[in-house]
Amino acid sequence: MSGCLDVGDDFMKTTKKTIYVVCPGDAVTGGPEVLHQLVHELKRIGLDAFISYFPFDAPQETPVEYQKYNVPVGQITDSQQSVVVIPEVLTGLIRQFKSAEVAVWWLSVDNYFGSYSVSALVRAARSFQLLLLGRRVPLFFLGRARHFTQSYYAQKFLRDHKLKGEMLSDYLSEEHYISDACAGTRGDVIVYNPQKGYEVTSLLINACPEHRFIALQGFSISEVRLLLGSAKVYIDFGHHPGKDRIPREAALAGCCVITGLSGSAHYDQDVSIPSDYKFDHQCPDLIAQVRQLVGDIFVNFRAHQTRFDEYRNTILGERLRFSAEVRDAFL
Repeated sequence: MSGCLDVGDDFMKTTKKTIYVVCPGDAVTGGPEVLHQLVHELKRIGLDAFISYFPFDAPQETPVEYQKYNVPVGQITDSQQSVVVIPEVLTGLIRQFKSAEVAVWWLSVDNYFGSYSVSALVRAARSFQLLLLGRRVPLFFLGRARHFTQSYYAQKFLRDHKLKGEMLSDYLSEEHYISDACAGTRGDVIVYNPQKGYEVTSLLINACPEHRFIALQGFSISEVRLLLGSAKVYIDFGHHPGKDRIPREAALAGCCVITGLSGSAHYDQDVSIPSDYKFDHQCPDLIAQVRQLVGDIFVNFRAHQTRFDEYRNTILGERLRFSAEVRDAFL
């Protein structure tokens, strides 16, 4: 592979290097939280690690939402004693590091291309624009880096492009979920994220005037917890660019989760719900099928809810798995 460096077995297998995790500054979303989780875990196991906010030349402070991780902020030193972990949306930064070892952490696949468009033409055009602007590095130039993947979806994507990805997932912080035991009285309510797959959700809303739909929009974290704890169904027909957080929150809160088959939702390794709660959004009678399922959930809620026990147990075990993955990757 032209211009690429071979990655040896000893790559990053040292406790003597300083690890810098690059994070977009002033961003409060699932991705940046995961980046802070990594630095927190690296510090917890005794490694020298820092969060480095991008742009590097702008003064940045840790957002209030992530101060609970108590991570130090540091400027990257480009030396052989440094390891730089870069999220997939900032692969263009690789060009800046000549001496440091570099790893790309694929928290999503779709975000690398800069578009969720179902149009291959639009997706290709957006991807080409990002390459021209220097914000992304072509996949065939990423062989010099080590690759971590937050989802099986990302791992398969890399494998299809002849790159090896090692699993480095994430976990839900405790403030993001409420157990079913702590939930209140549930109503016949369907909760959805208006930023995820609304083109399908809107059709379902129009076809089901007898049902109550509530959009997860404009609520605080605590309000989201209470809402999920009082609903019976969470639907998400979005693109699932990585192992998304909200479906896991909804499941832990006791909701039955219904998804499409896009992105990570296609893989049981990422969204391990029973297959009859996943729907192909191109199915001609999709709305009728989902409507029938939702109606049955409302009538037989407890029977449906227990079918998500395995998924909930998987989510509850993510914290320990993440710790083990970090140790495997960096020790």
